Amino acid sequence: MFKRYFELLEFIGVEDDDIMELLPAPAANKRLLVLYQELRDIESVSKALQGTCSTSESGSTS
Repeated sequence: MFKRYFELLEFIGVEDDDIMELLPAPAANKRLLVLYQELRDIESVSKALQGTCSTSESGSTS
């Protein structure tokens, strides 16, 4: 959901006051982007760890 929001954000006209009232402030958008990037990092680490665990488990059974 956030990925799509940030993809569409560049196409939203900042001169349209009606739309801008509904969107977070620019400072909030920057903070959301930072949090979104951190979440993506956590997800990639989690997936890497899951891949490592499943590889270790399959090799340890005798």
